[in-house]
Amino acid sequence: MYLPARSLADARLAALAALAAIFPGISGGFTVFSTDSHITYSPASSWNLLGEPGSTGCGSQFLLGPRNNATVTFTFPQSSTSWQWWGYQRSDGGLAQVCVDGANCLDFSYYNASTNGSESPRLLATLSALPNTMHTITITNVEDPAVNQYGQMTVDRFIIDGSNPASAAAVAPTFPSDTVLATVPLNFSYHAPLVLGGHQPPVSVLLDAGAPDGWVVSTFCTSAGCAGHNEYVPGPDFRNLSKMDTEAYGNGGPDETFVSWRVNDSLSFGDITIPSTTFGAAVQVPSGQSVDGNFGIAKSYFAQCGNSGNYPNFIENMFLQGIIKSPVIAFYQLDGTEGVPAGVVSQGAIGGLDANKFTGEVDWIPMGPQEMWTNPSSTRIVQASPSSPLIDATEQFTHPAITFDTGDPGLLGLPHNDWLTLMSLLGAQGPDTSGNYLIPCNSSMTWNFAGTQLRNYTFNLADTSTNNGLGFCKPAANDAGNTTNWITGVPFLDQYYVAFHYGANMMGFATRNLGASAAMSAPYIS
Repeated sequence: MYLPARSLADARLAALAALAAIFPGISGGFTVFSTDSHITYSPASSWNLLGEPGSTGCGSQFLLGPRNNATVTFTFPQSSTSWQWWGYQRSDGGLAQVCVDGANCLDFSYYNASTNGSESPRLLATLSALPNTMHTITITNVEDPAVNQYGQMTVDRFIIDGSNPASAAAVAPTFPSDTVLATVPLNFSYHAPLVLGGHQPPVSVLLDAGAPDGWVVSTFCTSAGCAGHNEYVPGPDFRNLSKMDTEAYGNGGPDETFVSWRVNDSLSFGDITIPSTTFGAAVQVPSGQSVDGNFGIAKSYFAQCGNSGNYPNFIENMFLQGIIKSPVIAFYQLDGTEGVPAGVVSQGAIGGLDANKFTGEVDWIPMGPQEMWTNPSSTRIVQASPSSPLIDATEQFTHPAITFDTGDPGLLGLPHNDWLTLMSLLGAQGPDTSGNYLIPCNSSMTWNFAGTQLRNYTFNLADTSTNNGLGFCKPAANDAGNTTNWITGVPFLDQYYVAFHYGANMMGFATRNLGASAAMSAPYIS
């Protein structure tokens, strides 16, 4: 008989007791999103994919059609000893029968009379002590005797291997023996020089992991915002794609609107050139832009959540055209406080990793299928001070995904309800009349993304320069309002050598080499 596991929170807290002061890597499970081919929904016409609060992957599947005896069938993609079902609770009833391999059936309720329908997905069912093999789980929506009707069943994701971390560990991508790197020196905060159309001087653009497309000040631009910038000048192979892109901010007036035309032209990143790639030649730019352009490096071609109409970025195009061996961009970013030897400078690399820029193993962490670089779930440990107990708050936060964004200057933005949870866990003072809090100055958070190294990532949550004299400081994190993901930006990413691998759908984190050898460059060969 397969028995329901203890609640996930109980299991994690029990595991914490064994961590003691050593605090080794905490493992996680293998996430299977609702759109995965290993899941089928019946009848198909009754199910719809919706992007609701807290949805992971490409969205959550909702039973919008007839509810009586609808089914979900999930065939494990790999052997596992455990299974979790995450979805939305419902206030009008909800009961599901879960069967393993056609037998061993148990009932699980997703009924919650107090839910208002806006909460993120919750753990609805879990099984443990399964034989370590590939199982088939069948979920049947049945009548709930508590309300004498069928509820609306949902699936956000399944998680397997939660109790079998050895087989759940992510697998690192490999790099061919003939890997060649192209490198450029980075300016502040992920800003790189690119040569467009073959014309000098280079334009300085932000390589923005939070955007899927790009624009650059062009010779076609006559707005005041373009004055004083290096401009893109069309090269001999220039082609106008006759498609205009407009992005408006605020009131959407001329001072708050970007307008660009999609073009094809050559692009050089260091000593590698792609003869033709797509980007936006801006004809209208708001005033006050600090750079010449913004080149998105989010996933476009490699995104799995359907065709959004975006074009492949230059890294994806370089790989698709055989110019680079691996679809990878990596960053060695210094903020000027590291005190590195002469000759060691910030660097961006495409085609692979620079072995001279990091030490030790790379922790490759899995990403979700969306355009953005988003880890779908992680362990989250909160500690108010070094002498305070470690609190595993993973299941207390209702938004499981964390997005990494080189274009975000903030340390961490949390959805409003998770922000309030964090303030409570830290014993924060406030809020004051302006809604602001103070937190203990030694507050910290630790993440574990269930990567190839099961590595922990610990960082301070407080701005220690704002100590009020009583040991409380302003948070370095912020309340991001109605966002659906956590977002971490430059202050977190700058601490590591960071790689974005499009083909493997993973991000790599490694310890930066701050020694003299970092002045040299050599491709990493696995």
